[in-house]
Amino acid sequence: MKSLIFGITAMMAVTACAPTPESIAPAYVSELPYRGYTCDQLGEEQARLQQALATASGQQTSARSNDVVGILLIGLPVGSMSGQSIAPQIALYKGQL
Repeated sequence: MKSLIFGITAMMAVTACAPTPESIAPAYVSELPYRGYTCDQLGEEQARLQQALATASGQQTSARSNDVVGILLIGLPVGSMSGQSIAPQIALYKGQL
């Protein structure tokens, strides 16, 4: 009985959590804003976006961890419910890269 409850709880934790940054698909972003950029400007923008993506990925990982802890302790994905999941922002950064 305990293993059944643990299995159900583990399954809930995996399915109800914020997605991992790696599992978030890139959003479509038009190339039009970048057409007038020089190579140097594109390089600077890429570096800025990579840094922003790394920061956002850390926040998303934290939200996922908070979801797991919340589900295990109180049965609710606390990170996602409190707005910590920033999956749309990560999708945008990935699309811009």
